[in-house]
Amino acid sequence: MLQGGKIDLFAYGREAGEYIVREQADGNPPVRVVYRLGGYDLYYAFGTDTPDSVVQEYQQALDALKTDAGPGGVSTYEQILRRYEPASALSSLTYLTEDFAPLNYEEDGVLKGVAVDLLGAVFANSGVNITTGDIRLVIWKDGYARALNEPGIVLFSTARQPHREDLFRWAGPIIPGDNVLIADSGRNISVTGPADLDGCVIGVMTNTSSIAMLESLGVERENLVFRDSAQELILML
Repeated sequence: MLQGGKIDLFAYGREAGEYIVREQADGNPPVRVVYRLGGYDLYYAFGTDTPDSVVQEYQQALDALKTDAGPGGVSTYEQILRRYEPASALSSLTYLTEDFAPLNYEEDGVLKGVAVDLLGAVFANSGVNITTGDIRLVIWKDGYARALNEPGIVLFSTARQPHREDLFRWAGPIIPGDNVLIADSGRNISVTGPADLDGCVIGVMTNTSSIAMLESLGVERENLVFRDSAQELILML
């Protein structure tokens, strides 16, 4: 009904709802979460005629599962959660990254880098059936657009900036970074402050955090040259 326009929104639990739509749409549902109504805790609900002693006995047994130290210090409770949560979350997502060494880059057909290796370690520690080989290298502009418009997309490495805060949900930080201005050493260009940028033509990658930083310094958008390739901008420089 949602896909057919007979209803505008579907209210349900996030985990169960996402599981159902994935099954319905063969793993790639054309839907997305647009608002959080509120949270709740899930319980076992016993009938009112159940003796208190029975409920207390069960509660004690459940609490023990949460505190016992199993292999690697992981409780039985956590082990059980990990069997299902990664399968319904981490394994079902699509991971996209750009060529942005040393955080993420491709070498001899293999993805490498700080962010890639960290994600691979998360996969391994979570016991999911995916690896860094499942990560897809994309043009940043395309990956950014997919992350905004498609469900189940994870895009990295993405600078967390105020103008993006409500566009995504965040996990990190991975590593700190700086946006800088790069000049041709043969032109003797010197920048000591925002005033020196007046009239400069500056190349920027589409949808990158540099744009908002430059605009906050008073750089007019008409002085920005947008491209999808860093290599192209370096050649223009």
